[in-house]
Amino acid sequence: MSDGMTKAVRDDLAKLAYALARGLPKDDAKSLLGVFARDRDLTDDMAWALYVRGKELARRQKERAA
Repeated sequence: MSDGMTKAVRDDLAKLAYALARGLPKDDAKSLLGVFARDRDLTDDMAWALYVRGKELARRQKERAA
């Protein structure tokens, strides 16, 4: 990820990545996130890390709502 990326931008991208790939089988999710990564000048690994971060953020939000 870009060194200039703020935490808020990273978290927003993470939420977007998770929303895009949520519910897909792992291989399909990784393929979709690869396209997502290329559009944002990221590597596939960075896109997967954003997805995992987004999943964690969604879990935390769900826990706070309960």
